[in-house]
Amino acid sequence: MQGLEPYLGDKAILSVRGGRNIKRPEMFDINYLPEEIYFREESERIVGAVGFYLGSGIPSNLAIYGPRGSGKTTTIRYLLPRIIQTLEEEGEIEKDLTRIFYIRCRDAPTTYKIYATIAEGKVGDPDLAKKAIEKLTEKKYTFLVLDEADYLRDYDIIFTLTRETKVFIITIAQNIQFFSWLDQATQSSFSPIQIYFRPYIKEELFQILKQRAEKGLYHYTMSAIEKIAEKVANEYFGDARIGIRALMYMGDQWLDEYVPEALRKAKLSVLEDTLRGLSPKELIVLSLFNKEEETSTGLLKRLNEKYPQFRMTKSTFLDILNYLQAQGLVLLIKGRGRAPTVCIPLVDKSLVNIALEERKLGYAGEGVERK
Repeated sequence: MQGLEPYLGDKAILSVRGGRNIKRPEMFDINYLPEEIYFREESERIVGAVGFYLGSGIPSNLAIYGPRGSGKTTTIRYLLPRIIQTLEEEGEIEKDLTRIFYIRCRDAPTTYKIYATIAEGKVGDPDLAKKAIEKLTEKKYTFLVLDEADYLRDYDIIFTLTRETKVFIITIAQNIQFFSWLDQATQSSFSPIQIYFRPYIKEELFQILKQRAEKGLYHYTMSAIEKIAEKVANEYFGDARIGIRALMYMGDQWLDEYVPEALRKAKLSVLEDTLRGLSPKELIVLSLFNKEEETSTGLLKRLNEKYPQFRMTKSTFLDILNYLQAQGLVLLIKGRGRAPTVCIPLVDKSLVNIALEERKLGYAGEGVERK
């Protein structure tokens, strides 16, 4: 025990000093919308399309794709209100003629759930669609952002709004195949400008991380920031979320040799945040994995037998598996013909159990919500 006490003291001191180095904690929140963003070339096309709509009233529509941490959602959330504000201040458009609706399709995966969110009504209301469309057309210019569009179970809302209104629709998806999933009539009606957000490269990450460090930390070094940017670009698929979180874990000493450990902690922290963001059904599905490799058929059968309160159809189950893959939690290998999909877990089971416990769903062996 004597040998352990000095270690604990040193560790505690380093942690306290590291905490004191943080000036603005919100700068390291993955969902934080910064005062300014890195303006990448993809943004120019967004600005052009939005500006044209506000000038002509003709929606170009946008379909935005890209991997996790490539800045898709942050860019849209940042640009839309600022473009509108700038044009109002310059007198190019009148004030109070514009509205933005932002919907996460994971929370509202069907047309009627989206309508209910917009109209603040209930799915069973026979006039729900009418009320939602009325609200969408109250203003001269309306933007509807459908984030996590990969999660949509039907595309009626896209078809209806593009045929019957002048609403500007923006879909944000991770899967570049999203547009091809739409039926031909919806594709023709939607006809979006398609923009791919490639993973950030080292130079872009350096600018993003430098900006966060300047605003969020008291002490840092450009050398370590450059090394974090290089490693995130080369080893973490350019995921800016991991780089931003790593800044927080560098403590107050900022030695280059601390970068690998800070990145390891950052990756784990982002993973834990992702697990906490899953719905109860998604967590239960993830908890089903007991082997390195499972089939979708076997997993669904086990789910419906063991956890009848989470019973679901094959299509809903596959939707959840696809979402878990989009979050980097599982890998799906499609079978040929009628062969089932092979599912491989990419996250440690113990972390899933912790997330289940935090959500009061119990461990994977229980699978029931506590009263």
